[in-house]
Order: sequence, then structure tokens, then C-alpha cells
Amino acid sequence: MVQTMASDDNGKSSEVTRTTKRVFYDKDGKPSPRVTPDTVRGTMTFKNGATIDMDFVALSEKFHPVIWQGACWGIMTNVGNAAGGLGKDDPQAAFYAAKQRWLTFFEDGSWTAERESGPRVGDIVKALGRVHAARHGVEPDQAWLDRMREKVIISPDAYRSNDRVKAELDAIKAEQMAEEAKKSAAKAADGDSELDDLLSVA
Repeated sequence: MVQTMASDDNGKSSEVTRTTKRVFYDKDGKPSPRVTPDTVRGTMTFKNGATIDMDFVALSEKFHPVIWQGACWGIMTNVGNAAGGLGKDDPQAAFYAAKQRWLTFFEDGSWTAERESGPRVGDIVKALGRVHAARHGVEPDQAWLDRMREKVIISPDAYRSNDRVKAELDAIKAEQMAEEAKKSAAKAADGDSELDDLLSVA
């Protein structure tokens, strides 16, 4: 086995035993344990020392659909992984976690932050906006929100560790889960007309 450092779903580095060591590189050859917007190639080294060198740019130029299919598969898998083992015991929590992972991609435009612990960048900015409004008696304008978003992306822990911000984040999460539960209940109600046939033993 190859010993390597990897990030778990809480965004923390942990030493794990794998059969391969995976490294990504940018155009200047700078290595990274995770894919970044500047990634152009990657290597996979096996325990016997053999290495597969993957040129993603060349692959894209030669067979672009493969890159697209790989991206779609990777995103779908990543969203599903966010639910972890929640699906069996708490399907609503599993759904919420997976949807938040998708929104990290679709609304926050972030791949590197998707495995970090805690709430999304968008939710942190929303919470900060509420704190700002409570302290100053006025809603922050879009310019303030955009600037705050830039700061949160750089150092999210500095904001989500604040007790006042945490309280707002908890409220936002409760609101989001309540809204999802409301949608689920409405969807279930729409299917009530089919219950007579489903429950019939005739």
C-alpha cells in the first residue's frame, strides 16, 4: 500500500492507506493533492512504483466528450457522497446534505470548498448580511455582499466560527430544511389520489 495524505469529507487532512497515490499538476508543474481550476494533468502511482501520467489537456483536445462525461460522473458522485450514511436513518438530512453540495457547485461556483466542513459560502454571506442588518438597522447592498463573499472564500473559518454568525447559520439551515420538508409533503399530497389503487387488495 502507498501511504498518502488525503482530505476527508470534513476537509481535514488524514493519513490513509491506499493502493495508489494521486497527484494533480498545473501548467507550471506545481503539484496538488486535489484538483484545481488550473489542473492540466495528473499522475497515479501504484504500490509497485508504476505510474500512469494523465494529460487532461491532450485528452480534451483528442476526445472532448470523455472529459465532459467524466465531469458529469464526478459531480454526480460527489453530490451523492455528501449524503454519506445519512440516507438509511435520516433521508431528509441526506437529501439536504446532497443538495447543499450541489449548490456549492451551482451557486458558489466552488469545487475545492465542496468537502470543507460547515455551511456553504453563500449561506455564510447570507448570515453575515443578517448580522449586519441587525447591528445597523439596514440591509447591506449588493456591493457589500459581493465584497464579503470574496473575503469569506479566502477565510471561511474566520466567519463561521463566530457565535453570532453560527446562530444565523443554524436559523438558515432550519429554514432550508423546513422548506424542503414542506415541498416533500406537498409532493406526497399530490400522490394521494393514487393511494386507493395502491392500497386496494381487490
